[in-house]
Amino acid sequence: RAPVCPLRLKFKLWRGRGEATEERMPSKRKATGRKNNALDLKKREKHQAFLKDFDIEVERRKREMEKELNSLLITVDANYSRAIMKLPLAVRQMNYLEYLALGGSAEAVAEVEQKRINAASLEVEDIESEILK
Repeated sequence: RAPVCPLRLKFKLWRGRGEATEERMPSKRKATGRKNNALDLKKREKHQAFLKDFDIEVERRKREMEKELNSLLITVDANYSRAIMKLPLAVRQMNYLEYLALGGSAEAVAEVEQKRINAASLEVEDIESEILK
């Protein structure tokens, strides 16, 4: 049996027929939740503000990385163009399969081109000698 306190009001529990069964102390009141709701609302607002700030920071860093990537791509493209310009004209004008067929190095291509130049100069000399005769 629950203790009965003379300082508190006594409540009677009723059965469905209207009879009083026993007297008990009222149960302790629970918090209404208003305070908890206010705290939850503040937490939720802080959480939303944090997420919004986080999204803004992610976008800022994403733009920064894209700028850096574009800068790197421009640098790589410029270095590639400079490297291509350093190659002999004959190497620049041939495709990759021809380049590999000639040995796959600029020196090998230079030797082949020198042989072609020598052969062409011999042909020119032969033509000049025929013209002079």
